[in-house]
Amino acid sequence: MPFPDPALVRYALRMALLTTLAVAAYLHWAVPRGYWMAFAIIVVLQPDYGATRQRAFQRVTGTVAGALLGSATLFMPLPHWLLAGLTISAAFTFAYFLKRCYGLAVFFVTIMIVLLTELHVPVHLDFTIGRLLSNLAGAVLALVAAAWFWPVSERSRFPGLMAAAIRANGVYFDEVAREFSARGTFHQRIVRAKQVAEREASRAAASLQRLLAEPGGDPADAPATGW
Repeated sequence: MPFPDPALVRYALRMALLTTLAVAAYLHWAVPRGYWMAFAIIVVLQPDYGATRQRAFQRVTGTVAGALLGSATLFMPLPHWLLAGLTISAAFTFAYFLKRCYGLAVFFVTIMIVLLTELHVPVHLDFTIGRLLSNLAGAVLALVAAAWFWPVSERSRFPGLMAAAIRANGVYFDEVAREFSARGTFHQRIVRAKQVAEREASRAAASLQRLLAEPGGDPADAPATGW
């Protein structure tokens, strides 16, 4: 079984350490709504710094905007049926935008949480402020970890991964061409070569996505490797 992508191993270690620290801080200092720190880290932290920075910006801006709009209901006593309808609408809109625009999804889920809480207990401004500060702290921790804790630059990794994918596809092509010229049947080595080619191509594609999310992430600017 091939060893997992080192970038993903580092990501898993960062995630485990950060969420442990966030929960420990929440329990030790009894931070109001401090559990949102760990949740923000899980959502914001990505395998690379570029994607983490993008998620952190969307998370913070969406939370601030949603908290401000949702908190406006604190000063406008609304009937329960209207609060329930607005909560359902916010939940639907959150689900709709989750895969389309993360920032808007966070905006609507923040509104949904404020309204949902207000349906059960009176919500005061400290609820919104506590959640906002916890999300901000979690996003900052995720950014710091992605930038300083065992960081990895896809700019240096992408050329090697792309070269490995090209070589693996070349080996697969040679194996297939050899069998066709010999009028033989597909053997196990062709299946293995195909699996290797698919794995290396997948790793190169994932690396390219992370590279494009980095500041100034342009594959044309990646250092030459001589292959």
